Amino acid sequence: MIDRDERGLPRVVLKPVTGVTLAEVMRFRPDFTRGHGLRAFIEICSIVDYAHAHGVLHRDLKPTNILIGETGEIYVRGWQGIGTPGYVAPDVTPDQRADVYSLGCILFEILTHKRLHAVAGERRPSAHAANVPVMLDVLCLRAIRASADHRIGSARELADTVWRYLSTAPT
Repeated sequence: MIDRDERGLPRVVLKPVTGVTLAEVMRFRPDFTRGHGLRAFIEICSIVDYAHAHGVLHRDLKPTNILIGETGEIYVRGWQGIGTPGYVAPDVTPDQRADVYSLGCILFEILTHKRLHAVAGERRPSAHAANVPVMLDVLCLRAIRASADHRIGSARELADTVWRYLSTAPT
């Protein structure tokens, strides 16, 4: 929930939740498919987009700050942190495009099961995993561009593009 502090600034208020992190699920659950990851990613982007619409940046998006609850619900924790190396945009923009970069890093992990900052050379997901669809390959590259001015502009655009892919992908 978005609330206001005593100075009138937006803040995120969370209820206590239980679950496992996206990082744990991707590492230890072989039945968690790319499709599961992409559907979770859409929800993550929607949560972040809602926060952005209310003037709140996350600043520390990463798979260990994403919880998947007992019934599959998605929670984003760690709001307004200071950032984690490997997930922080290189240009450290003070706006939503910094969170978009972090979301791009999460998308890279969903597509490859590797951390972007841990791979050498090519940043294209298809260079590190088999069968990455071109549409998602290009989307990820657009989200992780070094310059915020050339990066995708919103979490909503990321969510919408992944949704379009899933709605047209063969089952």
